[in-house]
Order: sequence, then C-alpha cells, then structure tokens
Amino acid sequence: SSASGIICTPPYVSMLPQVGLFNTLALSLSSRIVFYSEPPNYVEDVLIPSLEHASCSGNSCRWSVAMELYWKNIGFMILGAALLVIWGLLATRIFIFPSGFILLARNA
Repeated sequence: SSASGIICTPPYVSMLPQVGLFNTLALSLSSRIVFYSEPPNYVEDVLIPSLEHASCSGNSCRWSVAMELYWKNIGFMILGAALLVIWGLLATRIFIFPSGFILLARNA
C-alpha cells in the first residue's frame, strides 16, 4: 500500500497507548516535509513531480496518507486506552474488592 513507506505498523497496533503515541508523533512529523536541495531547482523540477499522494507548494509537501493514518491511530489509541481502563477497573473489583463468589472460589 502507499502508506507502507510512511510507517510500517498497522493502525490497530496503536491500541497499546505507548505505541499509539509513538505512531501519532511519527505521522505528525512526516505529514509535512520541507525539501532543501543543491541545485535549488532539483526539488521543484524533478522530486515534487514524482511524488504521489502529496500536495506541494514551493519546496514543502503535505501527505494526505499520513494524516489519514494519523486519525486511524488516534482512534485505536483511544479505544485501547478505554479498554485498559475497563480492564483495570474489573481487575480491581475482582482482586481488591472481591464479591462472595470470588471469595468462595479463593477458599475452595
């Protein structure tokens, strides 16, 4: 896919919040890139016409694919954070404040 050159992990990996934070930072940094070249006309004459999925003005380009992946990673990161909170609350309820059934299972 065209996004494989931007980042090599699929968006659902961002369910782990640490990975999601890294992916979103990497995508935000790669969404807008400014090119400098020697000779000065190389960027505008050769490099920019050969780019796909980019909108360029002058020597800077913005990649729409990176922004699409950014929002997918944000969504999965929020989903992962919500699941971790729910799992943590359930684990607290079971191990710290156990109900009668859990106490019976422990004593058996």
